[in-house]
Amino acid sequence: MNILVIGNGFDVAHGLPTKYQDFLEFVDYFERNFIYEKDITNYSVFNLEKSASKYKDYFDQLEEKTAEEYISLIKDNPWFFHFKEMYYEKLANKQNWIDFEAEISNVIQELDRIRKKLLKDNPTKNENAHEQIETEVIIIKRVKYEKRYIHDTDFSLKRLNGIKLMFINNLSRLTRCLELYLTDYLDYYIRYDECEKKEPFKSTKYDHVLNFNYTNTYRKIYRPDITNTIEKHFCNYIHGKAKKENTIENCDLVLGIEEYLKGDDRNKDNEYIEFKKFYQRIFKGTGSLYTRWLNKAYIPDDKNDPEKRIYTSIYGHSIATTDGDIIKNLIEASYKTTIYYHSKDALHDIILNLVQIIGEEELITRTSDDSRSIIFKPTP
Repeated sequence: MNILVIGNGFDVAHGLPTKYQDFLEFVDYFERNFIYEKDITNYSVFNLEKSASKYKDYFDQLEEKTAEEYISLIKDNPWFFHFKEMYYEKLANKQNWIDFEAEISNVIQELDRIRKKLLKDNPTKNENAHEQIETEVIIIKRVKYEKRYIHDTDFSLKRLNGIKLMFINNLSRLTRCLELYLTDYLDYYIRYDECEKKEPFKSTKYDHVLNFNYTNTYRKIYRPDITNTIEKHFCNYIHGKAKKENTIENCDLVLGIEEYLKGDDRNKDNEYIEFKKFYQRIFKGTGSLYTRWLNKAYIPDDKNDPEKRIYTSIYGHSIATTDGDIIKNLIEASYKTTIYYHSKDALHDIILNLVQIIGEEELITRTSDDSRSIIFKPTP
């Protein structure tokens, strides 16, 4: 059985603007031209002169209903404010990228730190008791809540819970906005039949695709013959599948953070569970199909039977520890795992992540010449 695992690098390799900074540029342009109609900040995050022509035709034909939905999702969403602040800071340091999940994690962990400080200093758990606590996270300092801005050091358990709920609601708005961008805008912008087909996808037949993306790029470019009925068994959209017809209520895209708690706290402390990927996968029902492929094909006693072997190829995925449980399951069940990388720096990061996911000794064993079951290959 051949399984293909794809991350966002797959879409990027085929010319799709699916990086977080691409989406952020789109939102920034929309805010300035449709919501605020002028520069709403004292700096320019993006080169809007270059991006304007890219969006003009799309916005000229945009349906009023879709435009109104964009506005409802973008306007006064603190996550967009925060991402643009952080991206501007990175640009100043010559870093042309941003990781939404890492930024969300920073905010949530800071909220958790404040909560634990309040509980420690206030053992009676009086929700209204205020305490001055320093924080360095911009979004917490400047978030609009109860029609006012939180003072930099002014917190209580009740107010902190209100901030948490506000962040949860706005994360749903952000996620649905991303879904709309990946469907309505990309379908207008990309001509999939003109995308250049690349190795190894055009010469290898895959039995299944484990898709960490929200898009169905692989099917559109390489398997347009697959019907919707067949796709349900062929492809596992582990983080959800973007659909234009969805709403904020039934959007099933997973956009969250990895578990940051240690020890017993991982099971006992669920205060911020809604932001975590494992919870979102379970809650939205996106993450179990691939295990059926593994259970059906792989039997330990038959590992040497060629008919029972699983060959896994991973392309465009950073092997992030956020998805470590899934990556570990695949590696353990596979006879061979081929991981493609686009640069030496990327390979370095992949190795670091694998150490955290399967352990140093296991990685050494699986990459040794005598029993090599993990193979690294540069992208063609």
